[in-house]
Amino acid sequence: MARIPLPFARQFGARSDLYVSSEELVNWWAHKTEVRGKETYVLMQRPGLTSVGIIGFGPHRGSLEHKGKMYVVSGNGFYSVDTTEAVTFIGSLNTFTGRVGMASNGTELMVVDGQDGWIYSTLTLLWTQITDLDFVDAQQVVFFHGRFVVIKPNTGEFYISALYDGFTWASLDFAVAEVDPDNLVSLIISHEQLWLLGEVTTQAFLDTGNVLFPYEAQPGGTIEWGIAAEWSVAKGDNTVIWLAKTSTGQANVVKATGFSPQVISSAALEEAMGRYTTLNDAYAFVLKPNERSLFYVLTFPTENVTWVYDFVTDLWHQWSSHNLGRFNAATHCFFNNKHYIGSATDGLLYRLDATVYADGGSPLVRKATTQPHSDNQNMVLWHSLVIMFEAGNGLLIGQGSDPQCMLRWSDNAGHTYGNSIWRSIGKMGEYGVRAVWNKLGRSRNRVYELTVTDPVKSTVVGAFAEVTKVNN
Repeated sequence: MARIPLPFARQFGARSDLYVSSEELVNWWAHKTEVRGKETYVLMQRPGLTSVGIIGFGPHRGSLEHKGKMYVVSGNGFYSVDTTEAVTFIGSLNTFTGRVGMASNGTELMVVDGQDGWIYSTLTLLWTQITDLDFVDAQQVVFFHGRFVVIKPNTGEFYISALYDGFTWASLDFAVAEVDPDNLVSLIISHEQLWLLGEVTTQAFLDTGNVLFPYEAQPGGTIEWGIAAEWSVAKGDNTVIWLAKTSTGQANVVKATGFSPQVISSAALEEAMGRYTTLNDAYAFVLKPNERSLFYVLTFPTENVTWVYDFVTDLWHQWSSHNLGRFNAATHCFFNNKHYIGSATDGLLYRLDATVYADGGSPLVRKATTQPHSDNQNMVLWHSLVIMFEAGNGLLIGQGSDPQCMLRWSDNAGHTYGNSIWRSIGKMGEYGVRAVWNKLGRSRNRVYELTVTDPVKSTVVGAFAEVTKVNN
């Protein structure tokens, strides 16, 4: 009999051919640590959601911190949220759905929705529609060196406002990203450069102070990657990251330090995107849930799935909300030293909290599988399996007072599973508890699946099995 380590997935790697990879990792992520000088991984659960309240009718469409408050668009309403989480209605838009772009110049907060532009002034406290006839029906907006910048839809043109004046636009205050005749799709500011992402290329512009037009193309600032989804671009870890595509049409997630993009999407994600019917409605944001982690959270709403990239380990996992599929987050805003999440389905506003192990009253379902275990197709007799948790975190009363984990297994690489068998992971103070399963039968190609739904901390420290190889 031999004792073997049985590590759970380090990333979500499930492929259409499960014999290639059946690894799933949902609402857990593999955190790299060091134990007695050896590098190892533990599974940590994603932060839960605490309900703050309802803002408007939803869904949430955009949010931004501005002058000590958070501003939110939910449904057709524009609202402020102060540091006590008190909500104030400010005004209305003419649209009810679709993502909005938001940017601040310090005193003016601009909101664009593809149809109109609006400005909220912290000086006058007025919510006013932009009426300048030269303003274009922009979907996104950024602020760059004193001016708002927008893209004219279905063109390669970008327009700029007057200096520190979002109400004033001139018909000749525009330029064209000319390196390629593709249309511009999205824009972002990075390292004092204006990045303009087109359908198949990306070009950076600098503020040169030219009196005729202040922004000019950065020499050598062209990337042969465009963007497949306008709302997928974000910044994190000193890089720009987005769902990219080239003229060949292949979609990849890339991150770029300077103008050297690196493909970071996993084989499993790329295979999945190849099957997706829609990519262009994907959206993303970057958040730092604790001092050790930084995530790029990429949601495909039509496909009902959320993929998460870990900047620290370069690994991918998935986030999911109970009874929804994808993670129920349309917007994210870091405000007042807290992460606020706007619901994609209604007007609920949440706080993301690493000390909460449920989603606003709904279960936070954590699931992880192992790779298929095979010993050159020899029969393996499974005497026992031990999974070690950070035990003893049970609650005083109610669900979670005796928290359980569920284990089931497949002998055909994850195509079908047996029934789940439950084990305790430790009541409050039971720090020495280990989850143990005995007499697990025999197999040639086995996958184990672990699930936890109780609202308790459920860090998985490790797992091992006692096995005997049967030569037949």
